[in-house]
Amino acid sequence: MKRFAWLLLFSALVGISLPANAEMSIVPKSNHQKFQQMWWIQSAPKSDLLPDEVPAMVTDKMLYLLGVAYFTGSGVLKNYDKALQCFKRAAAKGNADAHHMLGHCYLEGRGTSIEAEQGLYHLRKAGELNHSIAKYCLAQCYLKGTSIPQNIPLGIKLLHEAAEEGMPKAQLALAKRYRHGEDVEQNIFTAHQWLRKAAANNAPDAKKLLNELVEEMEVVSKRIG
Repeated sequence: MKRFAWLLLFSALVGISLPANAEMSIVPKSNHQKFQQMWWIQSAPKSDLLPDEVPAMVTDKMLYLLGVAYFTGSGVLKNYDKALQCFKRAAAKGNADAHHMLGHCYLEGRGTSIEAEQGLYHLRKAGELNHSIAKYCLAQCYLKGTSIPQNIPLGIKLLHEAAEEGMPKAQLALAKRYRHGEDVEQNIFTAHQWLRKAAANNAPDAKKLLNELVEEMEVVSKRIG
């Protein structure tokens, strides 16, 4: 069943359906490349393909998704080494998601030794490609001084960028900081704005915190009035 689900995922990705025991001769010429892509995706988990053996017609998205499958053990045996190779190849093709995953691989030692500089490099590259989750992760590294010298202003800047791009965790993190004045000037109204956005994006606990903040703002208004 796992293999079948795996193939369904990639057939949907490349936009074709594979008939049982399909042969190249019965596939329309316009679909030859897609058929070849599907054949590679089906056979890749059974082999020990190295990055330089990946055919040029395999897209960066296909490589990234295959890497995720190896990384999580979805439909294939979990294999961080193979995941790393897929992510490297996808990143070389400019895939932002792959750069983001490479960042975690190097920072956490998945399929490689821990190499903080490489991890941060790939998070930055993903951020340059407008990957909001990578920006959030990089912001946390700067704010906490994890694997990098602490840089609060840059961390807050990256947190803002990720939040403005719609990243729920970044929106929630900013709201908390503005509510309590943590590394930013305290402003419950700005906190309220970010909490509303985080709640709309279903960030965990955002709605609860929003209700608490609204009550707090009502108390402040009564005192002022």
